[in-house]
Amino acid sequence: SLVAEISASRETPQECAIPCTISGQLGEPKDRDVFRFTAVKGKALSIKAESDSIGFEIDPVLKVTDDAGKILAEAESGQRGTEPVLNFTPPADGAYRVEIVDLHQRGGLRFVYRLTLAPVAPEFAVSLAAGTFTIAAGKTLEIPITIDRKNGIAGEIDIAAENLPAGITAAPVKSLPTGDTAKAVKFVLTAAADAKPGMFQILAKSAGDAPLTRQATFPTKIGSGTFLHSDVWL
Repeated sequence: SLVAEISASRETPQECAIPCTISGQLGEPKDRDVFRFTAVKGKALSIKAESDSIGFEIDPVLKVTDDAGKILAEAESGQRGTEPVLNFTPPADGAYRVEIVDLHQRGGLRFVYRLTLAPVAPEFAVSLAAGTFTIAAGKTLEIPITIDRKNGIAGEIDIAAENLPAGITAAPVKSLPTGDTAKAVKFVLTAAADAKPGMFQILAKSAGDAPLTRQATFPTKIGSGTFLHSDVWL
């Protein structure tokens, strides 16, 4: 973990060794912080900028350049409340730079960020189209679930419900690495005659020596922003 130096700029980039997490501040308008790292050809890196999610004001823009300043990759916030994650595969062994700036060239005390550089790891996300569903007593309900496999994740993913309302049951389902269930499954709920309404969550767990557990999420608009939630209302 590093603290960004005031001198971290294009002229004097701050050195960081991967993996690293850097905390910094864009102290004034048009400020940009620049960090230099060494990477290996073909070994993909994930570069993530956080600000809004940790309570600060930056709409981050990320750029990766070679040591001469040629832009090789870039990413920016699509909208307020989102933060860029840039996957970069080095074209050759050597030194590279990453710079962070605010989309609107702002700076000040509230313009704080956390920047993480790490090797790309297998990952997945599980999502629902909506967060509210209706089921009749004594009936079943199918909820479509989308599985987004990232960075070469393989193996099975087990999906099950947690904290189901009284009188509601659900059979676990499995997403296989190939075939129709690799990207989507149907989650079936059954309601007893005396079933009650309530909230629950859907959890997905990958197989393997380093299993990942993720909650199924769905988008919700609040004001001008879109946020992800995991509490499903039935």
